Amino acid sequence: MDTKQSAQAQKEGYDNFTYYASDDVKDDFCDYHVAKLAPILAAHAQNFSSILEIGFCAGRLMERMRDRYPDATIGGTEVRPQFVEKMKARGFDCHCVDDEIIPGDNCYDLIYGTSVLHHFSAPYDFLRHAYARLN
Repeated sequence: MDTKQSAQAQKEGYDNFTYYASDDVKDDFCDYHVAKLAPILAAHAQNFSSILEIGFCAGRLMERMRDRYPDATIGGTEVRPQFVEKMKARGFDCHCVDDEIIPGDNCYDLIYGTSVLHHFSAPYDFLRHAYARLN
């Protein structure tokens, strides 16, 4: 499966989850990821000024990160344009992608994604690419 086919499959799978899952389930799913990220972020005890989420879906985790780091510039990449537009309207720096490259040339203090690497056709290449974009 090439990258564009993979992006289409992700859109279809996420759309099914987004449509069928209740808000409570979505919030529980997000809270689970916040709980997993919290000790990692605390261990680095860094005041992040630029954060990028890979595959942000409806943006629930990005909103929680903004609560935690209110002075940071927070953005994300997503395959579904409707979510990109929604989060841009909420003040996030978001980009619609259909490949496995972080757009632009910005570097970030923190790049994270939850439950996304299995969607990439070349996850190790993406991780090397993301690592090169860290400050």
